[in-house]
Amino acid sequence: MSVTELLIYKSKIFLKFSDGLGITEIENYLKEKGFKNNLGKDITRQNIKYILTNRKYNGDYIYADPDKIRKRKYDNGVKKPDYYESKNVIPKIIDDVLFEKVQNIF
Repeated sequence: MSVTELLIYKSKIFLKFSDGLGITEIENYLKEKGFKNNLGKDITRQNIKYILTNRKYNGDYIYADPDKIRKRKYDNGVKKPDYYESKNVIPKIIDDVLFEKVQNIF
């Protein structure tokens, strides 16, 4: 699948969900069209939920603190954040309005 096809398929997921289609209906639509996940397998409802809630499609990059993963929650007695967020560092494929609309449906 080309990058363009991948962007179109992920955009369609957001558009169809915001238009009222359920996750199972979107899953069936994508399977009919022959779309696969990044491992080349059939799309699942879990794949769709992950896409719809992943903020990278809105241009944000969120990552967990490596120390938090290793259970180090404090740095010199100060509680560390669970994650770090960088806004607008990835090219957006979904605009803010559509992304927020989808998040409000969830």
